[in-house]
Amino acid sequence: MLKNRLVISKNSRLQTDSIDIWAADVDCSEVEIQHYAGLLSDEESARSAKFRATRHRKCYIVRHGILRELLSAYLSCRPSELKIFTDSKGKPYVVDSVLETPLQFSMSHSAGLAVFAVSRSAAIGVDIERIFGFPELREIASQHFTPAEIKEVDCAPEKNRVETFFKLWTRKEAVLKASGDGLLQGLRCVDVSTHTAGVETCSLRKIKGNEPNREFQLMDLTVAPGFAAALAVSGRQEFALRLPYS
Repeated sequence: MLKNRLVISKNSRLQTDSIDIWAADVDCSEVEIQHYAGLLSDEESARSAKFRATRHRKCYIVRHGILRELLSAYLSCRPSELKIFTDSKGKPYVVDSVLETPLQFSMSHSAGLAVFAVSRSAAIGVDIERIFGFPELREIASQHFTPAEIKEVDCAPEKNRVETFFKLWTRKEAVLKASGDGLLQGLRCVDVSTHTAGVETCSLRKIKGNEPNREFQLMDLTVAPGFAAALAVSGRQEFALRLPYS
């Protein structure tokens, strides 16, 4: 699924019960960076200019340019013509003018890799993190994890503890992105421990907030060695996961 450059066909077909997962290396040549920069909106261009670090600015340009190429292929329009809207919580989406329905999407990046999820039928969230050990791991877990999640980290074999931490972290981020509460709620408002559901790769989760509890299907993704990734999907409906370039 990992590609240095995505070759995206126009009129990409996405069924209402399907979710597409894409991944890309965002370390590109200067020519490619200039290409992606030409696809950005004025607002995105202004935002990219605010990055002090050149590396961060280039990463922003590439992943947002790739996102525009992806979404424009689904909507059969030019990337530069794509209009991205946000809902009341700030969650972005685009509208298919032909079907007159929203096209849901989510994006995440870490250590030079970007992952994208696209859906027509449900709110989705995706997250990816590079797996690495650090001294404050247990302290961070105690601040942001639920008791069940902390127990799962503590009970994991020492050689798997760091991987377990990032598996749970990406799950939590994915759920908060799918809910639209990523910037409004703390990570402890949702529990994604394996123990709570008794399954390893897919389960239903509830998020607590001002609104009634909502349920999310959750799936761990294999994107690249050394990375943890997860997808969260709102609701109970069945869906088919497609990896266009697996």
